[in-house]
Amino acid sequence: EFGGIAVVKPTDPEREGFIFAGWYLGDDKWDFSDPVDHSMTLTALWVAARFTVTFDANGGQFANGTEITSTTVDYNQVIATVETPTYEGRTFAGWLDQDGNPWAVGTPVTRTLTLTAQWDVNYYTVQFDPNGGNWDGSTASQVVEVTYGTIANVKPADPVKEGYIFLGWYQNDQLWNFNNDKVTEDITLTAKWENATFT
Repeated sequence: EFGGIAVVKPTDPEREGFIFAGWYLGDDKWDFSDPVDHSMTLTALWVAARFTVTFDANGGQFANGTEITSTTVDYNQVIATVETPTYEGRTFAGWLDQDGNPWAVGTPVTRTLTLTAQWDVNYYTVQFDPNGGNWDGSTASQVVEVTYGTIANVKPADPVKEGYIFLGWYQNDQLWNFNNDKVTEDITLTAKWENATFT
């Protein structure tokens, strides 16, 4: 309405992925307390929404030693590269969003996200080399599989070797302690023998 009367401001419009920044006449934001004395067109100004994306290493860590990192992304834009965290004894298995859905690098961001790293526990083999001994005549090594950081407490029966006494299982020259020593890589435990002395 003309005649020096202020126009009533309408309800703010909405636009997916954008924030309404006001009504503008040219480059100037319109003040709705100003009187209107001629025809004009006010245009909505939109600012792209920005969302925070948080990455949680979930027990692992990023290169800088932190477990949490974040970035901001414009609506519908993608994060081109994401640093893969590391976790000793585990293999990275991807990201899940806060709803438990898989999330992949290159997915357009349309909301605030918290992404949590998923990990698979590494498995390692423990090979028991009888070193000339045998189990019921079999001289083949026996192999068990254990998860990272666990104690290799699943061991075969002691092998036998004629004329020798079995002293235990050794890694290099160190007696393996089945109550305390933990497996962090593929290993071979070798039987150690001592000549039997008979009187």
